[in-house]
Amino acid sequence: MFCCFNIFSQENNEQTSSTNFNTKELAKGLSNEQLLKKARLLKNENKALSIALAQQVAASSIQNGDDLTNAQSHDFLGMLEEESKHIDRAISHFSQASAAYEKLNDIPNQISSAYSSIKLLLETKRYSEIEQLSGELLPIALHHKEALPIGLIYIAKGDNYYNQKRFSDSISQYKLAEGHLLADDNVVKKHLAITYKKIAQAYKRLNDREQPVYFYKKALDTFTALDDKRNMARTLNTLAKAERYLGNFDTALTYCLQGLELHLHNHIDDPEGYAKSLVGAGVIYKGMGRYEKSSKQFQEAHTYYKKTNDSDNIANTSNQLGLIYTKLKQFDEARFYYQLSIDLKGQIEQSTYGTAIREISVIDYNSGKYELAMVNAKEAHKIFKSKNDKLRSSRTARVIADIFKAQKMMENATPYYEESLSLAKEANS
Repeated sequence: MFCCFNIFSQENNEQTSSTNFNTKELAKGLSNEQLLKKARLLKNENKALSIALAQQVAASSIQNGDDLTNAQSHDFLGMLEEESKHIDRAISHFSQASAAYEKLNDIPNQISSAYSSIKLLLETKRYSEIEQLSGELLPIALHHKEALPIGLIYIAKGDNYYNQKRFSDSISQYKLAEGHLLADDNVVKKHLAITYKKIAQAYKRLNDREQPVYFYKKALDTFTALDDKRNMARTLNTLAKAERYLGNFDTALTYCLQGLELHLHNHIDDPEGYAKSLVGAGVIYKGMGRYEKSSKQFQEAHTYYKKTNDSDNIANTSNQLGLIYTKLKQFDEARFYYQLSIDLKGQIEQSTYGTAIREISVIDYNSGKYELAMVNAKEAHKIFKSKNDKLRSSRTARVIADIFKAQKMMENATPYYEESLSLAKEANS
């Protein structure tokens, strides 16, 4: 019998023994189907009892040879364990569900359950298991000519390659999936729209700036056909970013503002997505030199991130506000925001911290505080070089050179200017 991968032979004993419910009393006079329905009804009210009842159904259905109920109970248990972040247990249940569906020759559900396993295997970076599992499933799906299952397997293979940074390989698999996601069905269309976004993201990671726009537009068209306003708004924001990379600021702004309008007028419950759209608008306005508009967008996003205690994004928006005030030559305001980022050292991405100290060093350099400016500039340069970030390293090398030059130390400035130029060429800047 086909099996997705090695499964646990028994449920976790600790979990079972800690459930102090008399499930046999609750099960009196109920069929397995009725008991599973009861378990589903209880999942939000009392998850432990829900799990205990579903486990009883799973065990009883094996004894009764009821493969369908067995499969359904394991699918349900997998979902509950996934919600509880018990990844290995969830994988085990989805695997058992897939094996039960295989016995019933129910290929769509067999692959759907296996796909649920694969998504969890991706979280734990178990790439070889995914490769083996998808390799076993694909011939089965192709033999039965089930379009959606075939598409899901290609998506799984694409995700596996993407997570390993094999972006060209991931695009090949996603495009194979696209050819099987053609049915006029909302579930299929949702998978297709998400696949278009994944293709766009993979091209972006390959530094291709044209293709992401094309595939984000296809994703947007599909989400629009589904009237999925939450994903429409998010895709408009990523499409705006892709247009901005091409230098199409007016087009980018149009898309970004459309996304913000969707949030404001449709009461989309996605505050994080709204904050991302605000940041996107802020970046575009800044690129257009409309600093007052830009500052307003970043301030609103900054307020949201402070409420949610999101350190990385607090620092990112702080840096953006600092850059705006630097452009406006309001250096005290700029320093205030850079210092907010610096104070979060150890809680934020090193590159975000590096940007803040680089910009502080520029302010100090312009104030004639060369020694302090040099300390920060060299620390930032070290961070960016360790990240192999050639563009940012080029900038910090130039700042260091400028500081040496201001002190008439030309023999020290020249090598840093040369390094800055070399890194800029490598970064194609």
